[in-house]
Amino acid sequence: MVKHSQTTRCLPWLLSCIAFAAVLMAGCMKDGEDMLLLPVQNDRIPATVLSAAELDSLSQYMDINEGNNPHNIAGIYEVSPVQLVYSTEGYYDNFYDFRMHVVSQNGRNFAVYRESQNAVTSDGIEAYVIGDGNLFTLYTIEKSVNIADGWSCELTTIVSGRKTAEGIADFRYAILLRNKQDDEGRLVAPDSFRIFTDGDGLASVTTTTLP
Repeated sequence: MVKHSQTTRCLPWLLSCIAFAAVLMAGCMKDGEDMLLLPVQNDRIPATVLSAAELDSLSQYMDINEGNNPHNIAGIYEVSPVQLVYSTEGYYDNFYDFRMHVVSQNGRNFAVYRESQNAVTSDGIEAYVIGDGNLFTLYTIEKSVNIADGWSCELTTIVSGRKTAEGIADFRYAILLRNKQDDEGRLVAPDSFRIFTDGDGLASVTTTTLP
């Protein structure tokens, strides 16, 4: 995910206030992250990950490609320039570009997913890929905790597009905030989401590795 910390990973799209430079959901710091057990339903995103109402809402701004025979999408992709497509809480600003790395997609379509932004790189988290041929959707779930600032939440990330030799065409990237505990009211409301794209619609293949 997107970072804003010298020593720990950060998901800056979480906060309701703009405490740091604008990234995918406004600046935040994280003390720790835990990968959750990822629900799988073979050919679609399970309702435990994305409800029918959420699926309808997201589908207005991005394709959710379904199926159980996606191409292998492993690779490193440059998302530049990052552009916000839609924000449920009405926040619009400029955002840092980032790279995403889909690692080791196996025969059961599980993969490891990493991101790098603003000179900080995330640990790998479990992801699952659905789709048919070169049309795919990838999703992940993780838990973020910041003890010092008194908040925790779960995050769902969804990436969709069309795999090509040049990268991911029709690229869309969504982040949804879940189940927050937030003593200071720093996070956006639960079930808020933002959807992003690459400025030219193509997240390009790159040979620049993540740190």
